Amino acid sequence: MVQTRDPEDCWINPFGALGRPESLIVDELPPPNYLNRYTPIFVVWGVGTAVMSNILKRRPYYAGIQRHILFAGLGAVAAFYYAKSESNRNARRDLILEDYIRKHPEDFPPQGGKTFNDVLQPWAPIR
Repeated sequence: MVQTRDPEDCWINPFGALGRPESLIVDELPPPNYLNRYTPIFVVWGVGTAVMSNILKRRPYYAGIQRHILFAGLGAVAAFYYAKSESNRNARRDLILEDYIRKHPEDFPPQGGKTFNDVLQPWAPIR
């Protein structure tokens, strides 16, 4: 005899138990600053791209200064969107961890507060 299953039991959720990823995007995050920690790296990368392009074309490295400025601007824009995606990725990770901690309180008992008197060992100066 062949066993049959309900079609809903056979369906595998491709997004896992958390559901669709759109439900985990945090909208109330503040936008990242335009000048963030990645901006200098991406700007140097953009200018370096223009310089390498000139060197490979056997032109002076400073030729076409407008391309250097354009690539520096593109690097700054790329840094902004990279910082924004990093912020969303970290917020999503924190949301998943907080949800897990909330659903499994038995795995995370409340920590008792300790004072320095409990942590430090008795000490007496030797003179």
